[in-house]
Amino acid sequence: NSAGNDAISGVSPDGSVLFIKNFAQNRTSGFCFAKKIGKGIWQIDSITIENYFNENKLASQCISNYGGYIIMSLERPDGYGGLDLYVSRLKDRAHNIYGAPENLGPVINTSENDFAPFLSSDGKTMYFSSSGRGGFGSADVFKTKLLDDSWVNWTTPLNLGHSINTVGLDAYYSIPASGDVAYFSSSNGADQLDLFRIRLMPDQRPDPVMFLKGKITDKKGNPIQAQVTCTDIAKNKEVANATSNGDSGEFSLVVPVGDHYRIRAEAEGYLSFSDDLDLSEAKGFSEPFITIVLNNIAIGSTMVLGDVFFDFNEATLKQESYYILDKQVELLKKNSKWKVNIEGYTDSIGGAEFNRQLSEKRAKSVVDYLVQKGVAPKRLHAVGKGSDDPIAPNETEAGRRKNRRVVFRIMKIN
Repeated sequence: NSAGNDAISGVSPDGSVLFIKNFAQNRTSGFCFAKKIGKGIWQIDSITIENYFNENKLASQCISNYGGYIIMSLERPDGYGGLDLYVSRLKDRAHNIYGAPENLGPVINTSENDFAPFLSSDGKTMYFSSSGRGGFGSADVFKTKLLDDSWVNWTTPLNLGHSINTVGLDAYYSIPASGDVAYFSSSNGADQLDLFRIRLMPDQRPDPVMFLKGKITDKKGNPIQAQVTCTDIAKNKEVANATSNGDSGEFSLVVPVGDHYRIRAEAEGYLSFSDDLDLSEAKGFSEPFITIVLNNIAIGSTMVLGDVFFDFNEATLKQESYYILDKQVELLKKNSKWKVNIEGYTDSIGGAEFNRQLSEKRAKSVVDYLVQKGVAPKRLHAVGKGSDDPIAPNETEAGRRKNRRVVFRIMKIN
């Protein structure tokens, strides 16, 4: 807090970073990040928005889950009248530099005030208030969805109806990741604003997400500070990231439901973790908890490559596997004296000899890919383990999926 006005406009999914207004730290826009670095200790980093100005004394803003986009209400000469909604895109994460505000266009903005944006956890559903679209009162809450990656193409705003909007001003809408309730301010025709909580109907809700929580430790259970990323496999696009807490090892990610993802954890001095997270058939909000164990770099240490994919009963690598295998190429080139086993495993369905041969063929396919990318053949050895050493019960499909895996094992370091 400062001697002037201070406000929180957003919180990162893991709760460690605040998006704030603090003009003592940033005299141009007031925008800052506040990162918690200890008990009661915050690091304040100013945000630069190129060509930022606002001709209105009022302003409101929100930020996307992982800081890639800021949506703000501003009054500027290129607007349509009053406050308009603009988007500013992250250009330089290391220095918190965002590009010049870009008007969201006439589908969103009107000749009156359009303000109080809120971007939901799905990253594409926006709620905002407008006094230029008619409705029930002086300003109503509307819902719109992003149509593409341009951030200026949106669906026609939908009035959220009389269960939320009143004869007065209704604004400052906020929804938790669960998406089933909303918090907002309403005057209901009076002179002052009150806070309200309401349960949302299905058509008022954003698309569902998974609020993934987890903990990262070493094999002794000690917490590790690690970088965690979640990537859309089909688009090869990062959708979420977090840094686990060094004291607890805990992290959290918000991931949209409906696609197939790769989750990866990396920390200095440890072999990385990589697995797939298939939400393509998932429905509704969920809040699972996972524990990730990272093995230190030593002879005998292993790394499960959970996102290496093959067709059923085949040994040909699918294209979706190339990303994680390219990471292994980088690791082996960086550590040029390492020798490793590439071990293939299957589930228990099928005969033992068939599974052993299939697992060996799959391990050889991985070795062939690594060699093709420049790793010396003498540093790699393919091993087929078949259905030996299951890491999960084979009675369920989820368990069998975990058992169908490729393992990277260090055999020699120097």
